[in-house]
Amino acid sequence: EASISYKTRWVEEHLHALKSTYNNAPYFEFLEPDLERILHKKYDKLIDLNMALHLQIMKWLRIDRDVNRSESFQNYIDWPKNGAHPEIAIKPYPQIFRTDFTPGLSIIDALACEGAFISRHWVS
Repeated sequence: EASISYKTRWVEEHLHALKSTYNNAPYFEFLEPDLERILHKKYDKLIDLNMALHLQIMKWLRIDRDVNRSESFQNYIDWPKNGAHPEIAIKPYPQIFRTDFTPGLSIIDALACEGAFISRHWVS
């Protein structure tokens, strides 16, 4: 398990980068308080920070599922058997920048630009 060091100002640097990038995005104001709360909490282990972010993203997307930790990787989904594939063709959504859409860039990008509606956008 990887430990997190707080000897540098990485939290402030990441939050500043997110704010300067997404401050004009229509839904970033709804994400910002949760991101600040999670990133300002001092987690000892990277897995704990990742889990907090993962659970918050699920909450933003209104995904109601149990998440359990495991000591080893468990491959629960047989993609071909279930008629699905983990690679999803992500449809473009409006960007706040003057750059082309980059599929799969970041869930934060998608949520800041489209809000929780993004899950319906990807599924439709």
